[in-house]
Amino acid sequence: CIRDSINAEYGGFMRHQINVSSHCIKVSVHPTKGRVLISTKDFQPGEIILTEEALLWVPDKFCLGCAKPLCRQNCSHFLTEFSGFSPLLQELPKISSKTGVPLGHLKLATKFIANCSSKPLNEDLFSLTNARERESDVYALAAELVIEKLPPQHRSFPKSRLTELLGIIPTNGHSTADGAGIFRISSLMEHGCFQNCNYTSKGTTITIRAIEPIPSGTALSLNYLNEYLPYEERQKQLSLRYNFICTCEYC
Repeated sequence: CIRDSINAEYGGFMRHQINVSSHCIKVSVHPTKGRVLISTKDFQPGEIILTEEALLWVPDKFCLGCAKPLCRQNCSHFLTEFSGFSPLLQELPKISSKTGVPLGHLKLATKFIANCSSKPLNEDLFSLTNARERESDVYALAAELVIEKLPPQHRSFPKSRLTELLGIIPTNGHSTADGAGIFRISSLMEHGCFQNCNYTSKGTTITIRAIEPIPSGTALSLNYLNEYLPYEERQKQLSLRYNFICTCEYC
C-alpha cells in the first residue's frame, strides 16, 4: 500500500508530495490494462482519496518560472530555470503549428529538459505508459525541431528520449485549472465511462475524490473523455488516443 505521506526531493526541481488516507490504495497489475489503482478500504461519495503534487507542470498563460499572472520578463525564477531557452520558447508556437503537437505538451517537454538532471524525475516520468507510439514520426519531427533550438549545453539531449516523452505526456497528462501536468500516482487511474472518481485542482496540486460508494478492492477510475460522447465516438477516441477498446459494462 501507499504510505500516508510520500515525499521526494527532485534535485531542487520540485518537491513531489502525495497525501492519501491511511493505507487506502495500492498499485496492482492487471493482465490487459497494466498498472491500476485499487482501493483497499470503502470510500463514500465526496471522500478524499489522495492529494498529489505534479511531477511536471506548466501554466496555461502565466509565467513558466513562477506561475504568476503579472510577472515580467525579468522574473528571477524564469531566468534561473530557463536560462538560454528564450529562442526555443519563442519558436514553440511555430513547432506546434507545423507538427500538430499541442503547445502545452511542448512546454512540458521543455520544462523537463531544463530540469532533466534529476534522476528520480527521469525514472518516474519514463516509467509511465506511452500509448502514442503510432504517432512516433510526428513526435520525432517535433523533437528534432525542439533540439535544434535548445541552448548549446542541452543539444545532446537524445532525440529518441524526447520522442518518447512527447508520447508519454498526452497519455498521462491531466488538465488543471491553470495549466497541465503529469502526476505519478493519479496517472495510473484507469478509464471508466461511468467513472467512480473525479478531481479538482489548485495550482500544481490535484485532489481525487470518490463520487459514488467505492467498495474495497475496486479499481479507481476517471473518464478520459467527454462523458457525453456517444458509444462509437468514445471507442474511436480511446483507440486513437490511448490505444485500447473499452469493454466496461456501459459499453
